[in-house]
Amino acid sequence: MQDTMVAVIRALPELRDTAKFRSWLVAIAVRQLTDARRRETGPRPRRPPRTRPVTRHPGSPPREAASPWRRPAAPTRRSH
Repeated sequence: MQDTMVAVIRALPELRDTAKFRSWLVAIAVRQLTDARRRETGPRPRRPPRTRPVTRHPGSPPREAASPWRRPAAPTRRSH
């Protein structure tokens, strides 16, 4: 609680709209709680990217799985 109040006092000059004080205060408190939890538990482990299994119809030639890092190409518009 004390760390949150110190952070609020230090950030008070940055508050531009006093009507938004409550949401500004809550944002600071949530950030303080998140930082405290990270200090206690350490960084979250990274999960490997999700991949979908390649499904094929019987008799079709094998194909490579799409890379999970590439987005599908956007459809192109044709001009008439």
